[in-house]
Amino acid sequence: MEMQRARLERGRWARAWDLCGPVLVWAVWVATTAATLLYIRQNARNIPYRDDFALVGMMTGHEQFGLPWLWAQHNEHRPVISRLILAGLSRFVKNDFQAGRYFSVGLLSAAAASMLVLARRLRGSTSVTDAVLPLAMLNLGQAETLMITFAMNLVVTAWIAVELIAAVGRPGHGPGWPLALRFGLLMVLLPLSSGGGLVMLPPLIVWLACYVAWGCWSGRETGGLERAIGLAVLMACSSTVALYLSDFYNPPHHGSAPSLAVAAATIVEYLSLTVWSVALNSWWPAGLLMVLLIAVTVLLLARVAVRAPAERPWVLGLIAILLAMLSMAAAVGLSRSGFGPGLGRSSRYVTLTAPLLCALYIAWLAYGPDLARRAVHVGLLTMVCLSLPANIAFGGRHGTTAGTAQREVEWRLKARVPASKLMRQACPLIFPDLEFAYRRFMMLKEARFGAFESFHDDRMAAAPDPPTAVR
Repeated sequence: MEMQRARLERGRWARAWDLCGPVLVWAVWVATTAATLLYIRQNARNIPYRDDFALVGMMTGHEQFGLPWLWAQHNEHRPVISRLILAGLSRFVKNDFQAGRYFSVGLLSAAAASMLVLARRLRGSTSVTDAVLPLAMLNLGQAETLMITFAMNLVVTAWIAVELIAAVGRPGHGPGWPLALRFGLLMVLLPLSSGGGLVMLPPLIVWLACYVAWGCWSGRETGGLERAIGLAVLMACSSTVALYLSDFYNPPHHGSAPSLAVAAATIVEYLSLTVWSVALNSWWPAGLLMVLLIAVTVLLLARVAVRAPAERPWVLGLIAILLAMLSMAAAVGLSRSGFGPGLGRSSRYVTLTAPLLCALYIAWLAYGPDLARRAVHVGLLTMVCLSLPANIAFGGRHGTTAGTAQREVEWRLKARVPASKLMRQACPLIFPDLEFAYRRFMMLKEARFGAFESFHDDRMAAAPDPPTAVR
């Protein structure tokens, strides 16, 4: 009787311990999602901030919604998907700069949940270390992305990268056409999300071509439907890239890299954001650690590909995703190193490095030896947790600065402060170009958009063109 009671007691403790992982991890997901939503609610206002001024024409009806507006280049980007989402929110949900910011949080939360579900499917259970996935995706270190509505293009790019991981992260042995279709459609969307999505494409195109042509040398038979779908999406992707580059121009304010050494340093800066805070100065050990971990992960996956032919399609898919993310890091290094040191650690890049952490985590979960897998997972969680206080502090400072600027503009608009004074106070806090901001303020006033209805214009300037879009 005593032995039976002891076994029952051990069984209760085992069941309780099994519940700890999922309860804790999903509690972290809920808490980080709620904290990010509250962050926007507390700091942001219905005022355009920085790149948001590019949306004013559409939101006020002064720019016609259509293909020219959707396809227009913004820096290196053609953010068609995020523009479509923002236009839809503006027309059918709420014509408010806040709506896009909340939608971005929803996408980040969905991406984190997708990775948690994938981790559970691979392991068969949820581990406490899985908490690193929502901590990485819903990170206040990406405060710049959260406070700028237009930065949804970076969020969309990160979401697509996560879905690519989910597509190849779980091996399967059924028909190959669903994977070819899912992976191919995500590839077509990548260049329509941002310039970063465009530079990610080459390794992904190679993988999909090898998958539909030879099954990535796994010995599996490639079906006709699979090849037809693969060929169709590859042609669609190539056409999209050709259109993207047809009238592409390099932004004049973006200089070239001074040297390969400087570009390499910027790449290491960028990679450090995967596990280290943008607010901490000792970034280079974290950056070099990430370079080492990526190299070891690629070698691990290559070893599995050689020894386990049946696993090759998915192993090589993860390698392609890692190389795609390294392509984005290289693009940042080459295009931003000319601005000087530190640009590789911009807050907005935290959004783009989070999927890299997810890819590394899933690769070791699926294929890493038990002891090494635990070491990598615990190490990633430890690094992210160590940088968490600095990320929260940085997010708080950035939110306070951006939020204060927006609140002061809102208050001065309602107080009918004259434009000649208001614009000097608002710029460069919310936008660096005073004259451009003034013209957009006039558009918002004419459209009676929120507090801008009270904008008191005492300047001698030509009024903007009347709205032409049908709203």
